[in-house]
Amino acid sequence: MRVWIPIGALWWLGSYAAFGVFALWLLWKRKGGTGLASSPRKLFQRGELGLFGLLVAVPVVLDLRRSDLPTQLILTNTVILVFSGLMAASAWLEDYSRVSRGLASPDHRTWVDSSKLLFLVLSVAFTTEVLLEHSAEVWQR
Repeated sequence: MRVWIPIGALWWLGSYAAFGVFALWLLWKRKGGTGLASSPRKLFQRGELGLFGLLVAVPVVLDLRRSDLPTQLILTNTVILVFSGLMAASAWLEDYSRVSRGLASPDHRTWVDSSKLLFLVLSVAFTTEVLLEHSAEVWQR
């Protein structure tokens, strides 16, 4: 029986997620973070989850470029991933801009926006990786 979710897709998406977590950890250490926060919401209150979404979308786009899928499918999926990643990163950028200007920053809204946009990026990235793994199986036959 053929597996619907290939292990290769999970492997690639997991490696991209590890890269994103490492980049966020470097950003958090640069901010002077010491010790662990009590919750993920407290740790990523400034929209860093949106930045993580962009860091996951970029490698998936690079995987798409190397694939043998039809050009229209590659372009469509690339546009969806790039716009989703940029929207997710904009949650972080908006909060960063507010703080740098000295304006009040609604932490709750930033958290909700960045987490929902990260979910969107992860969903599209996961679907893309599954598509790429299945298309690789089809082309190898």
